Formats: sequence, structure tokens, C-alpha cells
Amino acid sequence: MCRFLVYKGREIFMSDLLLKSEQSLVLQSYQAKERREPLNGDGFGIGWYDLDIDPTPCVFTSTQPAWSSRNLFRLSEKIRSSCFFAHVRAATKGAYVNEFNCHPFQHEQFLWMHNGKIAEFDKVKRRLRRSLNDTCYNLTQGTTDSEHAFALFLHFLGDKIEDYSIADLSDAMLATIKQILKLTR
Repeated sequence: MCRFLVYKGREIFMSDLLLKSEQSLVLQSYQAKERREPLNGDGFGIGWYDLDIDPTPCVFTSTQPAWSSRNLFRLSEKIRSSCFFAHVRAATKGAYVNEFNCHPFQHEQFLWMHNGKIAEFDKVKRRLRRSLNDTCYNLTQGTTDSEHAFALFLHFLGDKIEDYSIADLSDAMLATIKQILKLTR
């Protein structure tokens, strides 16, 4: 299973949590203590907001293991943000390892990560994709259940993507979960 972190607080360097903390995400990527398989070596991703520049987040993903990416180490020492996501991937057995499948996923101002799996995703993938509007269907570039769940969330958010409330986000998330549960029964 993957590992991720979401940070929202005062502005800090990403490296404070990705590299320097006692439970740093990079450390967890090769030395996870609470799983049978201690490696998350099938890629990583970071996404962060700098609202002084743009309301949309920047995303950097790689199929390299996080522990061996010089770019991740260099970037995280220079990027300061009050809101960022980071993810280290342990791909499902037989899943493709490519940048399209590395989290976080981004569309406009939204970032998305997911840990776990949609039960029997291969059996429900076609029906899930069929339920998407054309815009959300065409956003999906990878093959993961996580990205498909994100597309479904955006589908349920609909035309509120530009002007949404907390209630709209909550309703879209609940509709996403209900639809996935319905498809997997």
C-alpha cells in the first residue's frame, strides 16, 4: 500500500517533512515499519500550492524510488509552501509503473491522492468510465483506480468546479463513494 502526507499550516520547506523528520516520507518509502513489505519504490509525487503565483498547484512526479531521486531532494530543500501533498507508491501487483500512475493527480485547483484500492477494479473499470461525462473521461490518462476515483469526484462536482462550497465538495465525495460501492457490489 502507498504512503502519503498532506500538509496544511504555516509555510515550511517540503524537506522538513519529506526528508528531515523522524517519520519522513522518504524514510518510510524504504523502511516502513508497519507493513509486511517495507518498500514503496514504484515512484513518487509532490504537489504544492503557491497562491502568490497561481491558484493551481504545481506537480512533480517520477517513477524513480523517492530515496534515490536527487531532484526530489533538491526541490524539497527549495520549495516552501503552506499546503502540499506528497506520495510514495507501491504499485498493485501487475500494475503499470509510469508517471501517469504516480500521485498526486491534479486538475485545475484540485490535487488528489488515494491509498488502498477499489475492490475488483478491473471488473468495474469499464462501468465506472461509462458513468463519467466526456470531460472527466478524457482527463484520465493513467490506469489506476485512484485516478479514476478522482475523475468520478470531478464528474460529481460538475459545473461547480470553478465556484464550489465545502458542502459541494462533501456532496461530490459522498456521491463518489456511493457510486464506487454500488459498482463493487
